[in-house]
Amino acid sequence: VTSQERAALAADAPGAFPTLREGLKEMWADHGDALSRQYAGSQALRSDLARTGRRTLHGVLADGVCSVQRYMQKNLFDSSLQEMTDW
Repeated sequence: VTSQERAALAADAPGAFPTLREGLKEMWADHGDALSRQYAGSQALRSDLARTGRRTLHGVLADGVCSVQRYMQKNLFDSSLQEMTDW
């Protein structure tokens, strides 16, 4: 722990341990994507917000693609997934 990080931690500053914070944000977003893939058949919506803290055009377009995937999954392929989940 560097002296700068120790001082930030003592002051309870939100900037303490930026590498750890970024790693936890990435892990949180990856976990959300994994749960969403299992439950909905596509990655989580707004994952760019969880990863970077802001919305981007790329994220909005990716959410549109995910929404179409979810619609297709629900209306065309969901019966086998539901049977597997219920089993």
